[in-house]
Amino acid sequence: MNLKRVASFMAICALFIANSIANSTESQLLFSLTSDNKARVGIINTSSGNLFLEIVNKEGEGYFEVTAKKGANYFKLLDLSKLPDGEYTIRLKGLPQEIHRKFSISNNKITLKREVKPVFKIMDDDKILVYYGNLEKTPVSILFSQNNELIFENKELTDATISVTYSLKNLPKGTYTVSVITAEETYKYELKVN
Repeated sequence: MNLKRVASFMAICALFIANSIANSTESQLLFSLTSDNKARVGIINTSSGNLFLEIVNKEGEGYFEVTAKKGANYFKLLDLSKLPDGEYTIRLKGLPQEIHRKFSISNNKITLKREVKPVFKIMDDDKILVYYGNLEKTPVSILFSQNNELIFENKELTDATISVTYSLKNLPKGTYTVSVITAEETYKYELKVN
């Protein structure tokens, strides 16, 4: 790798950090492609703990993993084009809601997948809004669980726009997992009720 490319990559990383700090206080996963088919991966860790990044294939086999320590950022230029053809997910774990980015590799070419993810938003400290743009109108389920035990289930919602607000007032104190299950993916959000 030549020095000019490294300097350019570092300048882009600095720009990402400055932009992220100015616009958000949340941890972020940065993932983009270069013109020579490499991937820029960045973690901005503003959380109170370590964050864990992994790249896995559709079968769950791991190809890359790294830990970003509490308050530390991580940036790397990866040549993912050498991975076998297939579907991949880059995951950032350690946050209430995991961050995922999907990509595929075919004939050494990387293609980013556009993904619609649900939004989980706490409202007035006693409600949670779950929003999902279900453009294909496929069945979607929303589950509340605690310690892998199902507490509540809203099954087979098929609206193009799913927007449901749940009251948390009657839930006992504890940690719950709110899951949005689509035909292709399960999205989880860790919810603490005090």
